[in-house]
Amino acid sequence: MSIMYFVAFGSVLALAFAASKFYQVKREPPGTEEMVKISNAVSNGASAYLRRQYKGVAVFFVVIFAILIAMAFMAF
Repeated sequence: MSIMYFVAFGSVLALAFAASKFYQVKREPPGTEEMVKISNAVSNGASAYLRRQYKGVAVFFVVIFAILIAMAFMAF
């Protein structure tokens, strides 16, 4: 039997485990009012950080794409 079957089985098993843990955590109560307030603040901060990171990565990719297109047209 090919090792790829074990890899596929392990991958499916890992996804099933992750899904079970996700639903287990989602079933738990969110906590006290203060915990929810702190959680929302952390979530908002994380979202702002990710938006900033995505903008930086987008600029990087656009610049690299433009350089590669220019190189292609110049037959490099």
